Amino acid sequence: DLIAHALGKLNAPNALTKYAALALAAQVPPERAAPVAADIGKLATDDQPEVRRAAGRVLERLGPHGAGAADALGKALPGEPEPDVRAQFV
Repeated sequence: DLIAHALGKLNAPNALTKYAALALAAQVPPERAAPVAADIGKLATDDQPEVRRAAGRVLERLGPHGAGAADALGKALPGEPEPDVRAQFV
């Protein structure tokens, strides 16, 4: 399915591709994005602050459906240099 294929781009090497996949994840119903929550969580340590911000916004929107990202967020939080991004991770 097209949505699953697009969400699979969360692991792309290109920051713009990851950002676009995150934008899609923010638009689909939370239960539809839940299976990729761990992949979204991994983006909490991305090199690009905008990708990290977008990941935080998506996970806020997912609420309990984003539980799969908890481990990755726990590891990313102590090293996050951007205060606004760190606040999203909490």
